Amino acid sequence: MKKTMILTIIIIQLLTVSAYSMEFTDTEGKDCEKAVEFLSVYGVINGFSEGVFGPDEFITRGQMSKILSIILGYGEYPDDFKSSFSDMDNHWANPYVEVATGLEIVKGYEDGTFRPDTAVTYPEAITMILRALGYTDESLAGDWPYDYLVKAGDLGILKGIEMSDGEAVRCDIASIVYKSLFIDMGRIDRESGLWKSSEVKLFSGLGHMEEVQVLKEHLEELSLFPELFDYLYYSGEIYYNNDNEIVYFINKNTEKFTGIVVEVDRDIINVENFEGNNETFDVGSAEIIFNNAKGRPESLMGADVSVIYRESGDDLIVDAAIGRKRTSVFLAPYPYESGNDYNGIDLPLIDGNLDLEKIIINGAVEFLVEIMPDDLVYAYETDEKSDKSILELLVVRNKVEGDMTYGKDNSSEGFSVIDKVRYDHSDMYMVSETFGSGYYVEAILDEKGDIVKHKFISELNHNEKYGFVLETLEGDSFVLPSIRIFDGDGYESVLNINTDSTMVVENGGFNNVKYVVNLEAGDSIIYTLENIDTVDEMRKLNYEQYFGLYRNYDMLLLQAEAFLDGNTLLLFKDDGRWAKLSAERLEEYIRGQIIRSEDDRYVEIMVVDDGIKTKYPNVLNGVIKNIEDEYNGFGEAVYRFEINIGGEIENIYSSTDIKNLVDIHDFKGKLIQLSLVQDRIVSYNTLIPELDFSGPVKFYDEKLLKIGESFYELEEDVVVYEAESVEGSYMVIGTVELSDIGENDLLRLYDLEGGNDGIVDTLIILKK
Repeated sequence: MKKTMILTIIIIQLLTVSAYSMEFTDTEGKDCEKAVEFLSVYGVINGFSEGVFGPDEFITRGQMSKILSIILGYGEYPDDFKSSFSDMDNHWANPYVEVATGLEIVKGYEDGTFRPDTAVTYPEAITMILRALGYTDESLAGDWPYDYLVKAGDLGILKGIEMSDGEAVRCDIASIVYKSLFIDMGRIDRESGLWKSSEVKLFSGLGHMEEVQVLKEHLEELSLFPELFDYLYYSGEIYYNNDNEIVYFINKNTEKFTGIVVEVDRDIINVENFEGNNETFDVGSAEIIFNNAKGRPESLMGADVSVIYRESGDDLIVDAAIGRKRTSVFLAPYPYESGNDYNGIDLPLIDGNLDLEKIIINGAVEFLVEIMPDDLVYAYETDEKSDKSILELLVVRNKVEGDMTYGKDNSSEGFSVIDKVRYDHSDMYMVSETFGSGYYVEAILDEKGDIVKHKFISELNHNEKYGFVLETLEGDSFVLPSIRIFDGDGYESVLNINTDSTMVVENGGFNNVKYVVNLEAGDSIIYTLENIDTVDEMRKLNYEQYFGLYRNYDMLLLQAEAFLDGNTLLLFKDDGRWAKLSAERLEEYIRGQIIRSEDDRYVEIMVVDDGIKTKYPNVLNGVIKNIEDEYNGFGEAVYRFEINIGGEIENIYSSTDIKNLVDIHDFKGKLIQLSLVQDRIVSYNTLIPELDFSGPVKFYDEKLLKIGESFYELEEDVVVYEAESVEGSYMVIGTVELSDIGENDLLRLYDLEGGNDGIVDTLIILKK
């Protein structure tokens, strides 16, 4: 291919190179480490595999062609170049070799070959690099290779390189290429025949560089170099690719001292690093950042700080002091609901409203509303006196639960052993009312895994267990009587009862003896086991009635002054059958019966009669689309209804008692009223409309319509069902908008939700 043709194709196909970064473990500590990193982010060089660069491997003629083609800005082009060399067909480097040949950077051999996989020598590699800079054989005095080696020495690109006559290694070539990037390119002057600088660096084919101090606005630019965050307020060079994305930063004479501020005297701060060394800095003219916002020197006292500074002659210039210090730490008392204050912390506002974008939350949750009671919250507040611009919260949700078998010092100096693991007490340790071995506890841990607070759950007594009786089964001369229970862990089991137990009554004659357990379903007991399935001793417990408030954030039954916890067995009667309940389903006000722990502080068992959260109200108005016969986990027949409730499709199951639902199939597609208990349908009723299908219709606005000669007021969120006429009746097929109603349509009107206030909230439309 002729030179003019190849140059034309290069210009047409000129594309940018996408930057990427790869870390190579085998270049760490080598002289070429930074060069390899820089060339890697621009895609100039690659490794052999992830983390492997091969610094001591040789480099081939094909690889050199690729490196220099990319540097000159020709990163991608068609791979179907017709080769100028006899040995390049189907070789991966063919397009790069053709470009480098067209630019007169490389040459082939007299036999018509290029030999792309042959290792280059140092003189050959240096010659290629200088040709990329615009030098030619004619422009340099002397014979090859000394003419090129002398010029390379003059340019300073061989400093630190121990060359030989043998194969060039990848580490050395990376260093030479990197230094060459910042050398001027040029061309041969036609009149003098000498090389003349274009005052454009070789690097220009990859992108551009700016000398800056890294500020926050740079961090907001498009970047493929996340490490730039580590260089905030540093002075140096930011490197961009041809897509104007930041890909690299080189620090120039900026240093950082990190430690804790131990003294502040006006604008002078004393910083002690983690090795115990102290440095004093004048921050009077520096940018002071405290907890992500502009701060004052005095606010840095006690903070972890990074001092960014430069040496200028004998002077030391501090550009920034970036401090971070927790301003408060607390156990979350309640979930956030509303307002611009959370547990005494001012929240950032925008136009008087909460600005969620300015709240940085790290750790166990992502959003403010996800913080739950007993989460440990570290707050990093700004030094601003009003209208906080930003707030950082670190949320730790880390707990351990188990037997506390040893406890030393009820203070931050102590430690506890829980389930055979030692936990130090945190420097934020909260003194526990009940402390010491012999308790089953829940311990809240800080970010280091140290205990912040013990939550006493119960005394250790592994012999005695709590149970809730589901059923009693009588015995005889061959079979022991038994009980089926929920145990204190919420598992269902059957336990045999010895006939000599005081809770067993003997009935019948000698030949027909029966043993009956003197308990009923719903009784609570405390018992010990003789073996895995036989009760040794047991006694019946008496319930205490509870009517009152339940405070969900600390699980307190307010009127009883007793807490629920992870071991409380919560039960309720679900569709005629006893079932377990989770505390999350309890309403604010509940009614039931409780069994307390021996110290009266905790509830062991609670039978809930009322106050259980449900998804649906007790009465629903909707249209049944479909009915399926199903069976529950006990093999009992139930219905599964697919119901259109104001445009939302819900799947709701029936109770197991379906005697009041046997005719409900006749009302598919009709608007009816459904009665529910604990989210299960138990019965239904037909609905009487305010007006049967009538017309014509005239709207005066979205709240008032006229049908015939009568006016009707509409609710703002009126539901409109669309129906088809079916054999003198109707069948609902979906929901539509008010705007879909035409003047000649027929409407059926209902007042279902307003307590007969006369305002229509539901329509059924028959299209004409």
